[in-house]
Amino acid sequence: LPQNQTIILSDQTPDFEQLKATGFRARGYITPSQHDKLVKAIRAVHDGEAWLPRRLVADMLNHFAAGDLG
Repeated sequence: LPQNQTIILSDQTPDFEQLKATGFRARGYITPSQHDKLVKAIRAVHDGEAWLPRRLVADMLNHFAAGDLG
């Protein structure tokens, strides 16, 4: 369903390929060091925001700028 939002609990830091594999539908990634922030992440995603590691956002922007989306 388009209105569903996905938060992935991961044991490793996600990368661009993992995000791409979700069809760019994952709106949040929680790593082990952030488990205590799960409620904040859920609220952020529910409010229409993304909860992504900064490194992943930078990597994603680099791919988009290079036109490397496929």
